[in-house]
Amino acid sequence: MKNVLKGNEFPRTSSVVFLPVIDLDPSDMSCVYSTLFFVSDQAKRYGTTPILTFDQPLRWKAVTIVESEPEACDLKRFVLRIGVFHLQMSFLGSIGYLMAGSSLEDVLELVYAKNAC
Repeated sequence: MKNVLKGNEFPRTSSVVFLPVIDLDPSDMSCVYSTLFFVSDQAKRYGTTPILTFDQPLRWKAVTIVESEPEACDLKRFVLRIGVFHLQMSFLGSIGYLMAGSSLEDVLELVYAKNAC
């Protein structure tokens, strides 16, 4: 089967492989640092851009590590994303902050129980 856009064959089917568990405290900077280097080596091996998704505190640590590295370091190629749950909570928190004092809380309490979250 040929790929119409590139003219070459489609790649083989995807697979899911479990990687080794890193038995370190995730809040420790050395754990985040070693994880970034492991993923960077894997991405270089397969010729892809490394993309990692973190929660807010771990993303902050990862960004701190990446920013402190020299420009020639492979860690500068990372795309560091925040998880969807934390992104949504941050968005809802900002809406709550902007709408403070507008009776939005009263309207929401008609639908949801007070202090439901």
